[in-house]
Amino acid sequence: MAGLVLCGGESRRMGRPKAWLEFGGETLLARIVRCVSTVAQPVAVVHRPGQQLPPLPAPVLRVQDTHVGQGPLAGMHAGFAALRGAATHALVVSCDVPFVRAAFLARLVEKMYQAAATADAPHVPLACVPVFAGRKHPLVAVYALDLGPQIAALLQQGRLRPAFLLEQIPVHWLYPTDWADVDPQSLSLLNINTPQDYQDALRRAGLAASDTPAS
Repeated sequence: MAGLVLCGGESRRMGRPKAWLEFGGETLLARIVRCVSTVAQPVAVVHRPGQQLPPLPAPVLRVQDTHVGQGPLAGMHAGFAALRGAATHALVVSCDVPFVRAAFLARLVEKMYQAAATADAPHVPLACVPVFAGRKHPLVAVYALDLGPQIAALLQQGRLRPAFLLEQIPVHWLYPTDWADVDPQSLSLLNINTPQDYQDALRRAGLAASDTPAS
């Protein structure tokens, strides 16, 4: 199980790079990479060409997005290509989920392996995706790394949302009862998109609100 952290978005609604937001004494990107690294190895971070990243541990792979501006599915395509041969699956996490828990990610991995071991072809799941409050969360999920060709075809068609990929492949869906013991409030799925979201997350965590990005 490899790890893939997506941080190539332009953070327009946030007004500044989400990767550099300070959260609990570390940047948001470093926090998520650290969490993913406890569950998956190797870990790759996909970023835009020329994008400055916060300091990261040396073993972390830095991968440039080859379809700039085409969203997370494009980032997954670049990351899957870089990780091919190192693992069979990737734990994909966006860089805007400050409360993601290692135990929650480990549960996703566990459920993916269980589902793959018990399913018969052609129904072996190629993704394991949580669903909370009626919403699917494809950017805190597990995918088979050999999905590269399907993703490439979707990018060529201009179908840029991860939902289009999930429509085409067998998916093992998870629900709150599957992770209630490790994340009863489902905070691992709480993402932040705006300055208000960021301030709310800081308050929820009991941290001092900050308007100054980490350096």
